[in-house]
Amino acid sequence: MKNRANPLLIGTFFVAAICLFVAALVLFGSGRFFKKKEYFILFFESSLNGLEVGSPVKFRGVTVGEVDRILLRLNEQDETIYTPVIINIYEDRFAFDGRHAAMHFTKDN
Repeated sequence: MKNRANPLLIGTFFVAAICLFVAALVLFGSGRFFKKKEYFILFFESSLNGLEVGSPVKFRGVTVGEVDRILLRLNEQDETIYTPVIINIYEDRFAFDGRHAAMHFTKDN
């Protein structure tokens, strides 16, 4: 005689697993997956020693974003190497009043 799987138990397990996954995403991701971001490209010709993907981008000592990608490019015409760095800036860190940008910070940022 075979035991049948209990559909209620399987469904409960499935729903609990999804809830745990979403909670872990929010808790460990610190909500950064849900923040609005603006991407910018910075070009460097000098050394980027110590810069890594995920490094914070700071403005006047305050973290406003992070490094998204670091690339290497070779200009074949004059054989110069430059390094574009793609950064993302958290949109919710800036407020615009029409004339200039003002930064605003809350305790949870």
